[in-house]
Amino acid sequence: MIHKLLIASLGGRKEDDRDHFAQKRLELSGPLLASLFRKLFAKLKKEMRTSLQKMVDAGHEITPSKAVNPKTLTRGLKYALATGNWGDQQAAAGTNRAG
Repeated sequence: MIHKLLIASLGGRKEDDRDHFAQKRLELSGPLLASLFRKLFAKLKKEMRTSLQKMVDAGHEITPSKAVNPKTLTRGLKYALATGNWGDQQAAAGTNRAG
């Protein structure tokens, strides 16, 4: 970076335009959806583990279908697609999300 600055100041290189599209960092929809699904699936597994543990502790019959809450994935994906908020509050600064 410093090297480029020195060369540009000496006239050996044209200055960069920071607003040029080639300088932008993009996160496309495919990797964003994959990352979101991974996070939501981990949340689903955690909720399922907790629910199954409660069934075991209470002495109830273990029914995996009652332990799985499909709305966890559905709501998370719907929310992200509807609002554009992908749930990643610590997103990289200067990153545009394109889809």
